[in-house]
Amino acid sequence: MAEITVDVSTARVLQWLRKPRCFAGSLALDLAELRKEIAKHEQASGFTADDVKVAGGDGYPGDAAHFVVLGIACFERRLFMQALGAFEEALRRDVTSAAAFIETGILANFLGLPELGVRFFRRSLELRRSPAAHNGLGSALLDQGFARKAVSHFRRAVELRPDDLRLRTGYLFALNNLLIDVEQISAEHRHYGAIAERQPLREQPRRTPGDRLRVGYLSADFRGHSVGSFFLPLIASHTSRIQTTCYSLGAIVDETTHQIARAANRFRPVRELSDDELAAQIAADQIDVLVDLNGHTADNRLPMLARRVAPVQMTYLGYPNTTGLAQMDFRISDDVADPPGMTDHLHTEQVLRVPGGFLAWRRPAYDVEPAASTPVRANGYITFCSFNNLAKITDEVLATWASVLGSVPNSRLLIKARGLSSKAARERIADAFEADGVCADRIEMHKQTVTTREHLELYRRADVALDTFPYNGTTTTCEALWMGVPVIAGLGRSHVSRVSASILEHMGEWQRAFDESPEKYMEAAVGLVSSVDFLERKRLHLRQRFEASPVMDGARLARELEQLYQARASR
Repeated sequence: MAEITVDVSTARVLQWLRKPRCFAGSLALDLAELRKEIAKHEQASGFTADDVKVAGGDGYPGDAAHFVVLGIACFERRLFMQALGAFEEALRRDVTSAAAFIETGILANFLGLPELGVRFFRRSLELRRSPAAHNGLGSALLDQGFARKAVSHFRRAVELRPDDLRLRTGYLFALNNLLIDVEQISAEHRHYGAIAERQPLREQPRRTPGDRLRVGYLSADFRGHSVGSFFLPLIASHTSRIQTTCYSLGAIVDETTHQIARAANRFRPVRELSDDELAAQIAADQIDVLVDLNGHTADNRLPMLARRVAPVQMTYLGYPNTTGLAQMDFRISDDVADPPGMTDHLHTEQVLRVPGGFLAWRRPAYDVEPAASTPVRANGYITFCSFNNLAKITDEVLATWASVLGSVPNSRLLIKARGLSSKAARERIADAFEADGVCADRIEMHKQTVTTREHLELYRRADVALDTFPYNGTTTTCEALWMGVPVIAGLGRSHVSRVSASILEHMGEWQRAFDESPEKYMEAAVGLVSSVDFLERKRLHLRQRFEASPVMDGARLARELEQLYQARASR
């Protein structure tokens, strides 16, 4: 791993911060648990203390607030042990520092310990009822699958600070997981837009004539992330008809980042720029069409886009709903994910529908072959699976899955999710099945795997994948198909609940998507596994059919999007 170099005045501080502080009681136990997890993370990534060069400096003055800020800086550089040390030092100097507890909770949740994060956020709330603590608690609960409880805390954060758009982003994102009226969710997004657009518009940019259309992509996720997996085939396939500029808002740089940077005509790291500075850079680059890939996800710049920074503004890929901004001209989708006349009124944007489907997925870097035969032949029982985020596995989803298992004797369910490190999350799932008469020992739960290869290999144990609703899988649906595992998907009345249907339709598997009626979903799952021979035929050559489909054709998507960009920029 490359050495991390730091300013000599702070290098020794970084080394000093690695040392544990002394605390008592449950706080000491929780901090020790977090420190142990960070040590495992460092071992897995190859990081050692020697990667931080030490030179000069002694004496570490500062109050608790100073060390909270230092800890945040370390966290953003992925110096997790130093971040924890800074937060511990803040608490050592002031054990009533609500901010230190919040940031420690954020660190724990980021490292896949949401249950531990909850305890830190609750400590902060005991000291002060802050919006940030409610927001953090909402995130930690959402990662464990407690979506309704999470939404209540996100909502409380917004109530305490109604004009804070970052807090509203967390609230809006969480709403997508709930089976509630889609009109209500649309109205909440529009409310965000109304607040964001209170600021005056910038001077309206005009398209500068040139030989090529200048297209900018704005994202915090140009990395090994779901967005990166779907964006790379697109950016790598753009033709010389357009000039591409990627504006990276992310803190993480990895191999996917480098691949995207090589594929783009220009790649600009802009995380440190203010909204005004970034707007000026976009203007200087004379961008004709700016495509936002964040929506209401972390580190977005929607408030900047609300004041308009490009002649044409679009949103795409990273978020399954409207931005709520009147200044966002278009939202890119297709006629399955957003059927004409069904979802248009839910958007502030005009929906642009890509003829061959709005997605193109990159095949995994690891070459893991599908199972040679459907696993039931060796096991003697059907294994269903779901590797979706726990936030998507709502009570309604669990009840439907329990009905499926109840109708398929001796069947099993394999669930893998990052949040399953949490005992509370595991108990929630087990209790839900037990309440519906399905013995919990038929449910096998795994927390996040260390490598992508291990993740893909788990699909070899599954006969059929069960998708979530209303918030569908996207990457998980593609992974299952790639691994030769048929997918049963719900089909709702808004984009968020129709993405899997779009993937299945565009690879010729439309019959695997059903409306959100639990009965029809159950009937489809049970029908698919009613005959092992029938299931085997459905799985036959599934990877090859998926690979040959428009969903894995980046050149097709680039060609169709370039036509849409050109048509809208020419108006």
